Amino acid sequence: MGATLHACPTCALAVPAGFSYCPRCRAAAEERPYDPDEVDRHERQYVLSLVVLSLGAAAIPRLLRSRAFSPGAKVLVALLGLANTGAVFGIGYAFFWRWLPEQAARVRAGLGR
Repeated sequence: MGATLHACPTCALAVPAGFSYCPRCRAAAEERPYDPDEVDRHERQYVLSLVVLSLGAAAIPRLLRSRAFSPGAKVLVALLGLANTGAVFGIGYAFFWRWLPEQAARVRAGLGR
């Protein structure tokens, strides 16, 4: 019932057969020659989640180095990341410099201060 394991060609870690890269050293682990031009099959989802969901514009350098996207897709995803970052700053401004001071003023007025 055990999974089939392969030894990583670089660090000799036992890697399950379904893994495309060694989790320790990221070297190819499917018993085939290492190709430096090969794109990791999870690269696209990883970079999209970095740019659109979490880091925004801070992940754009990683996006531009990625070979998983065409030049047009890189521009589109970079614009999404910039829009994401701009929206976060806009919401932060609206909350901390507009809404929150108004609510604090209402509370102070209600307390008679």
